[in-house]
Amino acid sequence: MERVLFTHHQETIGRASEAFKREDNVLAFVVGGSVAHGFATETSDVDVFLLISGEEYRERLNKRQLTFSNRELSTYEGGYIDAKYITVDFLKTVAEKGSEPARFAFKDAFVVFSRIGGLDELLSEASRYPVEQKHEKIEKFCAQFEAWKWFIGEAKKIRDAYLLSQAVSNYVLFAGRLILAHNEELYPFHKWFLRVLRG
Repeated sequence: MERVLFTHHQETIGRASEAFKREDNVLAFVVGGSVAHGFATETSDVDVFLLISGEEYRERLNKRQLTFSNRELSTYEGGYIDAKYITVDFLKTVAEKGSEPARFAFKDAFVVFSRIGGLDELLSEASRYPVEQKHEKIEKFCAQFEAWKWFIGEAKKIRDAYLLSQAVSNYVLFAGRLILAHNEELYPFHKWFLRVLRG
């Protein structure tokens, strides 16, 4: 999908990246979220990842200061920067054994500035579909698909609205996950599931 950024998102990214570039502790500024995926609307916020050292991450973790929102850096009404502090080691962990939603978080992400060599390649690896797990995933999803299909019938028999709702939702979920796995596309979690499925 070709990514087209609204002008005010571009301006906000520019303003925010310049602000964080002046902070020596910020090693890289990476844009993710709906803006990176090409899903943004005019009113969407701008999601960013700020890469920091492991030592600073631990300090921020102890202080519970790993995320923040900032409206002052936004150039448009109602807009804001939604930032998360992460480390290179975290990206390496996602690349090695991350879940599909964790990998999807870095799919389409783009580097605005970086003091870290090879960051683009690491982001690419972190957002790679784990093709080595494809066969196993398809088997598991197929089993879930068949099980929830059976539950739909059972829910109708006993007229259980709750069970029917759960069964239909999971039937759709695992049908979609089968399609995504077949096409080696990452499952983005529920928010973007149908959007990604539609392509």
